[in-house]
Amino acid sequence: MIQSLRSEGFKGIDGHDFPFRPLTVLTGTNCAGKSSVIQAILLARMAFLAKMEKKENEPTVPLNDCYDLRLGKVKDIVTFKGDFDGSDSRSINTIITCNNQKYQWGFVAENLDDRYLTCSTVPSQSVAGVTATGTGGFTYLSAMRSDQSDSQNVQSLPMSTMELGSRGEFLMDVLWRHGSASVEKALRHPKAGQLPLLKQVEHWLGEFITEVALKVEYSSELDMLGLRYLQGGLLGEWVRPSNTGFGLSYCLPIVVAGLMGKPGSLLIIDSPEAHLHPAAQSLMGQFLARLAAVGIQTVIETHSDHVINGIHLAALLQEHPLQRQDVVLNFLTRGADGMCMKSIEITPSGALSEYPDYFFDQSEKDLSRIIAARRNQA
Repeated sequence: MIQSLRSEGFKGIDGHDFPFRPLTVLTGTNCAGKSSVIQAILLARMAFLAKMEKKENEPTVPLNDCYDLRLGKVKDIVTFKGDFDGSDSRSINTIITCNNQKYQWGFVAENLDDRYLTCSTVPSQSVAGVTATGTGGFTYLSAMRSDQSDSQNVQSLPMSTMELGSRGEFLMDVLWRHGSASVEKALRHPKAGQLPLLKQVEHWLGEFITEVALKVEYSSELDMLGLRYLQGGLLGEWVRPSNTGFGLSYCLPIVVAGLMGKPGSLLIIDSPEAHLHPAAQSLMGQFLARLAAVGIQTVIETHSDHVINGIHLAALLQEHPLQRQDVVLNFLTRGADGMCMKSIEITPSGALSEYPDYFFDQSEKDLSRIIAARRNQA
């Protein structure tokens, strides 16, 4: 399990230490550095995989396209400091602590206009979920998830190494080939018993959206997969994803990724609240908390107080497996002096350890102004 991350020379998070727990929440104001923390993990993973696949001492990793990254050129991501000597050389170091041991990734670039980094240092051993391989071992879901496609391509990978894709672009393939697989006992829906993955997914989706059934069909002529939803029970009709709300399409990859996970795996999700009703956002927080409680290290980036409240509630409910000490909220803001981070935990009394300014206090501020405005009109 990742315990902490420190990045030196990378964007606005240069020199900051970020604590991690089984459930790590990255939140805060816009453009504060939340996505940069996730990007640092993705670059580290890409470097490890590149070295493993290419067997090179100093493999390269692209700054664009892979994992939906759009980092541009080296000059767009390096932290410029006052000791610039006139050359175009820059370096980035990422230190990830896992199981009380530090692992370092070193990246260098010959030119600031390069669109790739050369990996000068890559750990030779596995590093928790960061370097996990195999289906469900590592999953990153970007904020730009499924676009309600009615069909998707088939992966050219064996079942043991299949991936969902950062946008869930291979979700249908995973459901088609793994739909009959069993799910970890602790992740089974209370009403689904020992039913296989596909049925477990349907039951969990019913918690967030509505009662729904899924059907995945393969076309040998097109060599593609199609997905249909059935809502309203036996009296309903099978419909295309494009004829349902975005919430279902955005929620589905999260549920599948979670149920495919195994203890020791790593799941990173950007904006799990997207297109969900506030009540569903809270339930999503409780679902993610359940994943973390069974050993799937879960990292989310969110702007939703409902998701955070759902996590907070899960940590306090006796019937929920999550423990309060398994949660950390890294709250990021940015000012004239750069990035500022506060790590917020759940105290033994059940409160949050700190309530900094801008930490989901906008509702109270707006209500106070509404009351004042109404008084002025009276």
